[in-house]
Amino acid sequence: MLRDFVVPHLQQRRCLQDIIFMQEGGPPHIDRRVKQLLRRHFTDARVISCYFPAAWPSRSPDITPYDFWLWGFLKDNIYPKRPAPLPDLKDSIRRHVLDTPADSLRSAVENMVLRLEHIVEHEGGHIEQF
Repeated sequence: MLRDFVVPHLQQRRCLQDIIFMQEGGPPHIDRRVKQLLRRHFTDARVISCYFPAAWPSRSPDITPYDFWLWGFLKDNIYPKRPAPLPDLKDSIRRHVLDTPADSLRSAVENMVLRLEHIVEHEGGHIEQF
C-alpha cells in the first residue's frame, strides 16, 4: 500500500517532502522492508512510529486519526454494500479513499489537533471522554 499507492500519490502531488508519516506499531507495520521504505522516502526525522527516533505510542486510538475516524468512515460506506471478493473490497476502499470529501479530511485534521491539545492538557493521560 505504501510503495504502490501512498508514496506515488504524494510524489505526484509534489508534497512528499512536506509529510510527516505516522503509524502505530502493529507487527506488519514495523517489518524491516516497511522501515526501509519509510527511511528512504521520509527519513527518520519525518517518521513517528515504533522503532524510529520519534516513537508513537502503540495502540493509541486517542491520537491515531485512522483509528478514530478513517476506519469508521470506510466501514460505514463500504460494508453496507458487502463487497465479497477481495479485489472488490480493495477496489471499494481505494475508490472511497480517493473520493473522500476535502471538508471531511479537514474536519478530521482539526479534530486531531483538538485531541492533541487535550492530551497535552491531561499530561499524556487518556481522553476517552473526548
